[in-house]
Amino acid sequence: MKHIITLLFVLFISISSFAQRGTFSGAQLGINLGGGVSTILPEHNYGGALHEFKSPFFGISGGVEAAFMWRDAIGVQIGLNYTQKGQSYTANFGTASPFKSEKDVVLNYMQIPITYRHVIPTDYYSSVAPNFYFISGVQTEIITSTNVTYKRDGAEVTFVEGQVSNNFTDVIEEPEKDEDLFTQVAFSLVGGIGFEFPLENGMMLTLEKRGELGLSDINSPDYRYPHPEFGYRKSRTYALNLKVGLIYFIRP
Repeated sequence: MKHIITLLFVLFISISSFAQRGTFSGAQLGINLGGGVSTILPEHNYGGALHEFKSPFFGISGGVEAAFMWRDAIGVQIGLNYTQKGQSYTANFGTASPFKSEKDVVLNYMQIPITYRHVIPTDYYSSVAPNFYFISGVQTEIITSTNVTYKRDGAEVTFVEGQVSNNFTDVIEEPEKDEDLFTQVAFSLVGGIGFEFPLENGMMLTLEKRGELGLSDINSPDYRYPHPEFGYRKSRTYALNLKVGLIYFIRP
């Protein structure tokens, strides 16, 4: 949190400095809505047998963002977004009494991305051509809720009952809530490319593809049990989203 406050302070000073030099061209305020796929790598099954990846998780995302622009081309963008991430797993265990195990993880986050925004105008080719832009930066992700589900042969079981070949069954405990299995705050890199389609009265429609690369371990320190073969491995989230947005450009 201290690093975020420091960065915001530096951005504020920089914006003020550029504005005094006459290069500050305005602020872009916008909303966006979209969805995409995500995964969690590698799987952490708390010291028990690992599953196979069943399918990527599809979730929705949306939020608000503000970009402070200089010369209409270079800017610093700050946002507040809601997003869903997760992963589905499956495996067949047992020889004498085989059974199918399934595991689903859903993570809901509030994200605070702080990114560099660079716009490449195309109006010298056509007055109606969209502008191309790209963003890159980091974001803080605060978990709001989670849902972890284990099933055996289609019947839902508890977290402890869902463990297979786990050497820690004597010490591992049922979490009071699913959020206890994960860290409350995570960090990730974020980058994207998109197009700005000019409308009227300073409005623009945006279409953006955004990727997220997890930097921090999402597993709670209280549940970091090592796998008997691989040891403990950090789990990170990865996501690719497609967003549609509406931006209003406010000029001083």
